[in-house]
Amino acid sequence: MNPNYPPQQPNPYGNPQQGFPPQNQGMPNYPMQQDLPSAGLIQVFGILSVILVLGLIGYIFGWIALSMGNSAIRTYNANPNAYTPSSFSKVKSGRTCALVGVIIYSAILAIILIVIAILVIGGNM
Repeated sequence: MNPNYPPQQPNPYGNPQQGFPPQNQGMPNYPMQQDLPSAGLIQVFGILSVILVLGLIGYIFGWIALSMGNSAIRTYNANPNAYTPSSFSKVKSGRTCALVGVIIYSAILAIILIVIAILVIGGNM
């Protein structure tokens, strides 16, 4: 028997062990970043607080988004490298929308109360 039969074809891609650095060589070993908890929900509630500003539900969504957003920001500040920047942006935009919705609702409510007070006082004269 001939030990060279059948003839071995050389690997056209080279030796798989040759030319490639070992796994993670020269690269820092960072842990995988994850999204902040409820980042998408905070953003949705913030947007809904602006859209539903004329109803009480928008005001409630706004306060929920502000509360959850503050908690998520505290979590992010405790360990910023563990969370993705995009999820932090979602939290910030959700909090901003919620704040705008709550302020608009509060302003509308104040105007309505002032108008009612003027009508009640004016009707008694």
